[in-house]
Amino acid sequence: MSLKVEVIKKKADQRGPFLANFEQNIPPQEDFEQSIKVRVQEKNKKKTVLRMSNDILEIFGKGQNCSGQYNSNSNETIINENEGASESNNNANKCSSAYLIGIKDDKTNTIKLFQVEQLFKLQQHTLKELENSQNIDSNIAKTKTTHMEQKQMLVQEFGTVKSRKKVKQMQNNIVHEQNLSQNLKVSIQDKGEELEADAMNHTIRERDQEIDSKREFLPEFDLETKNPTEIFSLNSIITPEDLTTLSFAAEYIKKRDLIKSECKNMTHLVRNLLFDFQTHFGGRNNHSLIAKQLVYLDYLLRVANKVKLSGKTLDEVSKETNIPANLLKNILKNFYQAFQSGSGVIYQRSQALKDKLISYIIVLALMVFDYKFDAAPLASLLKIEPKRFLTYAKEAGCSVKIKENKDSSSKNAHQIEIELKAPLKLIEPKKPTKKNK
Repeated sequence: MSLKVEVIKKKADQRGPFLANFEQNIPPQEDFEQSIKVRVQEKNKKKTVLRMSNDILEIFGKGQNCSGQYNSNSNETIINENEGASESNNNANKCSSAYLIGIKDDKTNTIKLFQVEQLFKLQQHTLKELENSQNIDSNIAKTKTTHMEQKQMLVQEFGTVKSRKKVKQMQNNIVHEQNLSQNLKVSIQDKGEELEADAMNHTIRERDQEIDSKREFLPEFDLETKNPTEIFSLNSIITPEDLTTLSFAAEYIKKRDLIKSECKNMTHLVRNLLFDFQTHFGGRNNHSLIAKQLVYLDYLLRVANKVKLSGKTLDEVSKETNIPANLLKNILKNFYQAFQSGSGVIYQRSQALKDKLISYIIVLALMVFDYKFDAAPLASLLKIEPKRFLTYAKEAGCSVKIKENKDSSSKNAHQIEIELKAPLKLIEPKKPTKKNK
């Protein structure tokens, strides 16, 4: 005896059959005696919601696309039941479906196969259950019960034997305050205060350690002051003796011709600022101090990219850097390590000392520009990427902003605006993240 298998392909505007999986077992047959309404709602191309309901039952579920493959031969296959084999040609069409629904027609001896597009995992409630649940929720809302009491009521009404045992264990483990002895209460209170004090001391120790680490590469600072001009100490960058030696800098803003003749070795940034001093600083007080700060900033910038210096004497190193020997002495002391080499001395800078030098340059520039300026030209001169420069600025307690540079004549595509505000806020070190095992 042979059976004919015919694969039915639905049209584009037709909806095919679907499969339903009742996760809470199939409802009793009597619940289906009344006619049931079926509504299929497509929220989008990927999600479909199925709702079925009557006066007894409410069923709801989200659809999942069925994926898989089976082969069909021109929608028709002959199955020989006696031999257990099928006859088909080689022109097989692949159809995507994990499930098929077959309906046998005894008259034509044909099995019609339909593709299943979606599988719905359904959950059902009888209207009686919903009504009971609503009544319980309403009673809970009206009564002044604790969360534990509410949970107990719900478990007693709907819970399994296992869940009821679990709730009972939780109740037995509750310790009521009135059952504690006075001595135990005092002991618990004292222990809590002790733990709180330990946590506070630990926080203070961490804070002190962080401040100490900042002092290694930042100029002297005051965390309490509310005046930005008093946060960092200028004397920790330029000693009072060096400030006196820098008195010649005031002549540059009085006689611009001196800048052309004596400042040929200056960095272009500082030279331009001195040449157009009135434009940049005309509205500020104490022009003489600003000029001294600019000249010393120039000296720091000259050695910023010189990791190694050498010479038999300090005067030789002075000639190499074009910095007066009496001013170079403290720069070498603060930002280099000296090593004896034969008859001379080699001055070398570690990464830690480089970080210190860049931090001092940023702080001194803040003083020059009244604690707010576009640091993009400075970052470019130091040959530091903007993101890296922002890290240095944040370590110095500055707030930072990156803006698009609207000045078409500028070589920098972005402005790096940094500002120092009081009180000083030092960023905390990042805590190491736990690696996934």
